[in-house]
Amino acid sequence: MGSMQFLLPRREGLAELAVNCAYMIGNDGAPWETHVTYHSGRLTVSRDARESGRLIAPWTIAGCGQVALSTATLLPRDTPYHLVLELCRGTLSRILSQFAPSFLDQPAVHGAVSEAERHFVTAALSQHDIERCAREAEASLAICVNLIRKCLAPALKAQGPSNVCSRLTGFQIDSPRGLNSLLQSSRTLGNAVFYQSSWRETESNPGEFNWATWQRDLRRIRQSKRRAACGPLFRLNRHDLPDWLYLWEEDFDTLQSYVVNYVQKAVDALRGDVNLWYVTAGTNIESELQLGEEHRLRLTLSAIEALRRADSQTPALVGIRQPWGEYLGHAAIDLSPWQFADIVVRSELGISGFVLEMNIACTSDRTLPRDLLELNRLIDHWSTFGLPLVIHLAIATPGKAPVLGQPSGISTQTVQTVRDIVALLIQKPSVQGIIWGQFYDRADWKAGVITADGTPKAVLQTLADCWCRNNDT
Repeated sequence: MGSMQFLLPRREGLAELAVNCAYMIGNDGAPWETHVTYHSGRLTVSRDARESGRLIAPWTIAGCGQVALSTATLLPRDTPYHLVLELCRGTLSRILSQFAPSFLDQPAVHGAVSEAERHFVTAALSQHDIERCAREAEASLAICVNLIRKCLAPALKAQGPSNVCSRLTGFQIDSPRGLNSLLQSSRTLGNAVFYQSSWRETESNPGEFNWATWQRDLRRIRQSKRRAACGPLFRLNRHDLPDWLYLWEEDFDTLQSYVVNYVQKAVDALRGDVNLWYVTAGTNIESELQLGEEHRLRLTLSAIEALRRADSQTPALVGIRQPWGEYLGHAAIDLSPWQFADIVVRSELGISGFVLEMNIACTSDRTLPRDLLELNRLIDHWSTFGLPLVIHLAIATPGKAPVLGQPSGISTQTVQTVRDIVALLIQKPSVQGIIWGQFYDRADWKAGVITADGTPKAVLQTLADCWCRNNDT
């Protein structure tokens, strides 16, 4: 077994975050199943094979919050590494290798990089003093991550928008309450709605379908002059699946037949009111049904095939959860998100594009927050399929106590993060949709633009401004 140890300075909550979220990746960027423990100021990271690789771990950056960063390539060894120093080394390396030399030669950028390098060298020479090493490396990291944030978005804007007018913008809606609020809003809240009504509610008993809510709400969306995306038609989680389906958990053929029948019935009932099908979401990850990845892949392909038999014309999307593949670091799964998608494309069933689902938070079951340079690289990687991408985005936006008559407050840091991400995505030609994944806060995931009691958050206005610029361009 190959293992590495990392010295961790005392930072509130950092050790717990690292244990829950850190994982190793190979030089090809593919995550490895990783075991992480923490004891007495040391993080121990191990995997079955003794190979060099890079560690992905969260760190709190001044002015930016928590960001998942990568070390440079490291060899297993007995001597412990300084975690923050290695994250600093990896971040500097990314800046120097991924930014164009002409950009790095600009006086302001060159000065910032030189200052970051000075702090890094001081940290490297101070490894005998863990706190001093950490302070100097953190100073370098703050310069690096803020440089990426400040410089990358303006550089992309200078390239000019591409097909902005045709891009889908809007919200994922999963309840009549959310749809009512969206359609009644005086703000410009996008040109599309991704609407989902759960399979549990539609087929509460086998063979007994009720499409009335779907049909009514999809027609309302079309009447509001928005494009109606229907789905995801199914997710493999208990909240969306009917209880009776679990009776067939160990009989895959019967379970598959129910999925195929449901998709066919949905298309037959709803296609007159649908501009876009969102077929499946998150089937690349372990589900609450006891299904292996081969069965989850077969369900995905069967659902697409069933949809195409019923409707060969309307565009159809497949959702991919955690597109960086964080889940591979914590489970014995063979297929990366990209490999899963590649099999879907090679099946030649007529898929029109992918939804990359990014529910961003520092927890093992969500997409870890990344800097803009890493996000830019991810989109370029997924663009190699040559298919449109829709980004399904959500970030926890907890509000402060609301002021009467004012939007519920969230940190300006969070608002700036949302603005920066959307500004980058809207410049990428392959990104043909940016959909915010939640309208109202839920008890378990406060990523809505409106609190549970109906108070709008500041992020709602941020998105409205972005959607308005999109429609005006």
